[in-house]
Amino acid sequence: MRNETEKIVLSGFFISLGAVLAVIFHNLGLGQKISPMHFTVFIAGITLGWKYGLAVGIITPLMNAILFGAPPLFPIAVGMSLELATYGVVISIIYQYVKPSTNNFINIYIALIISMIVGRIVYGLYYTVVSNIIEYEFGFKIFINSVIILSLPGIVFQILFIPPIVNYLEKKEF
Repeated sequence: MRNETEKIVLSGFFISLGAVLAVIFHNLGLGQKISPMHFTVFIAGITLGWKYGLAVGIITPLMNAILFGAPPLFPIAVGMSLELATYGVVISIIYQYVKPSTNNFINIYIALIISMIVGRIVYGLYYTVVSNIIEYEFGFKIFINSVIILSLPGIVFQILFIPPIVNYLEKKEF
């Protein structure tokens, strides 16, 4: 079991890694398609616990918005913070406390998929509220297009790569 100092340092690492990956992928024109910040939040949530997954999820997009101007702070970075914070909390709780399967690798997949769904619902709810307040165009078609269709490559990469990465880290006692 990691102590709190280790978890704080690793959280900083995941936040920094999320920022660096976001800059790299966005400069390659693959930012929205790959969703690089999501990877670090999912891994932080599983390996560090819900509090740290929450913190990494909130801080990473806001820090990117402030330091690099992308994504725009409002409404996008704020919405992403809510979405990513949800990912960090949900993946951790399902993986560490619910344990739907006796197979640890399957638990990673289940936690990942459920957290992806719940986080996207939070994202949709946020934009529904914001669009009614600031006249920001958002509807079901835009939601499906932005969080499913355009993000499909990232979703596939997350499903393919996060479980093996987490499994590897756990075997190495990361």
